[in-house]
Amino acid sequence: MLYISKGREPESLTMHKKQPFATYDNCNKDDIRTSLLIEQGYLRYT
Repeated sequence: MLYISKGREPESLTMHKKQPFATYDNCNKDDIRTSLLIEQGYLRYT
């Protein structure tokens, strides 16, 4: 198992969560994916 040092969440997600009635269905998932890829060093589960 590899240790993954977690960083801050993307700014777009922080701002989205502050909106009334915000859901994860209508947020910018590309920013979240990019952030996770960078944090995890582009690891893939195979």
